[in-house]
Amino acid sequence: MMETMKLSNGIGLSAIQVGKPICILVFDTGKDFGILINPKITGVNGQARIKEGCLSLPGKKIEVDRYSEIRVRYYNLEGRLVEKDFFDLEAIVVQHEYAHFFGILIIDENPNGW
Repeated sequence: MMETMKLSNGIGLSAIQVGKPICILVFDTGKDFGILINPKITGVNGQARIKEGCLSLPGKKIEVDRYSEIRVRYYNLEGRLVEKDFFDLEAIVVQHEYAHFFGILIIDENPNGW
């Protein structure tokens, strides 16, 4: 998944986007990277509005409201349960990819921005 994400010039990817109906997301913002298995957002704070793109919608950018801070509980590659706080761009990317688990795209987040 990391290779597919990088080949597509993305900074995040959800397994569902590559035809795998499992709850795994990957991201690499250049500052931080991660592989989150069965993530669950357990806390949110702050606000951010950002123009987002999506590998599922090439060439489209839409303004989306997100939280600027989130707490996520997930399993890492070693199978350990982790709880971690994400901030700013990392928080936004995780929320974006997490939404794919529920069939939500950026056009669903802001239908008027399409």
